[in-house]
Amino acid sequence: MRISLILSLFMAVFALTNPDPVTIDFGFFETTGPTALVILVTFVLGIVVGVLFMLPGRIKQARRLARQARERESAAQDTGPTYTPPAPPLP
Repeated sequence: MRISLILSLFMAVFALTNPDPVTIDFGFFETTGPTALVILVTFVLGIVVGVLFMLPGRIKQARRLARQARERESAAQDTGPTYTPPAPPLP
């Protein structure tokens, strides 16, 4: 909670102290916006790209863990007959 408040305060101060326009040119697309907005959009796009690159590994791991859980369940059910040692002779 405190970290969010501090980060929000930092972003507000940054946005107020950097109102200068920045031009972004991708060759076929050009836009102009405040420095803080450009940095915020870049940050959010970086998070989205990072999550998209991480997602296949997470899905693969979740499938592997689910398969292992199913195998453990089936192994627990398929224990078969157990060995019971013979009773010791009566005196």
